Amino acid sequence: MSLFRDARRFFHTFARILEERRVAILHAYLPAANILAMAANPLRRSRVRIVSKRAMCRYKEGHPVSSQFENLANLAADAVMVNSYAVAEDVRRTERFVEGKMFLVYNGLDLPDDTADSGGRTLPPDLGLPPESLAVTYVANLREGKGHLCLLEAARKVVAAVPSARFLLVGRQDREAVPIREKIRELGLDSYVVLAGEQRDISAILRATRVVAHPGDQEGLSNAILEAMGAGIPVVASRAGGNSEVVADGVTGSLVPPGDPDALGSAILELLRDPAKAEDRGRAGRERLRNRFSLEGMVTGIEESYIELLEGKSLSRRV
Repeated sequence: MSLFRDARRFFHTFARILEERRVAILHAYLPAANILAMAANPLRRSRVRIVSKRAMCRYKEGHPVSSQFENLANLAADAVMVNSYAVAEDVRRTERFVEGKMFLVYNGLDLPDDTADSGGRTLPPDLGLPPESLAVTYVANLREGKGHLCLLEAARKVVAAVPSARFLLVGRQDREAVPIREKIRELGLDSYVVLAGEQRDISAILRATRVVAHPGDQEGLSNAILEAMGAGIPVVASRAGGNSEVVADGVTGSLVPPGDPDALGSAILELLRDPAKAEDRGRAGRERLRNRFSLEGMVTGIEESYIELLEGKSLSRRV
């Protein structure tokens, strides 16, 4: 009864806010918000209702009830915003009531002002790594689907060829991190891999990083990759999800097959062994961020889509 009472209170309060503030556009982000926002607006107190899809749909496996609620939210929405073509294709394949509603706006980031190359930077001392370390960094929570075990297999190949290489795994650790710790011990990588946990200043780590790895197999469109590009660091990523829309293979970094540690290790080694190539690709990544994934471009894309929806026009970014 308490849960029912709390839900009723939420819906009543939310609907009142929409009406009192005369909200013209209701735009929800992430699955729970999509469901709640559309359910709380049954009388269309807002003129336009938008739900957002930010990730590949594998997270819904084993959750049929919530998946059906997401379909109902799609039905109630006027438009569905996605952040990559890969997400659009996955949503179209796995969800209902989205055809003709989806529009694409890529994630965007501000380009950092610091354009100095990373070669002369040192890693934060609290990580406990020798100053001559060649850092390969992966920023992602330690959980299933992020490809950490594949990266560890690749790391064994890399450190055998370049003993000064060190792998930094930055991100939240919980019970799913146990197999990762066990794999580090099994492969004898204790001296070469640092589980850095959550870090407040990712930019300081990136500035001292030689290569950013991103081997996850279910990415929508990764802000971690965009941050690496902004820092001028080449990225070696799996050819999965939206990664191939961000990383220009052979230009800003390298794309490798998902789950292929040999290809991943070879691509990392190529950049560690050729600093000039790594710097060239890092500079190209900054330029690609500036031209295709800027914060200004993202804001403009959303604003223009809002105006088109309010005016009843066809969406120019429809996918």
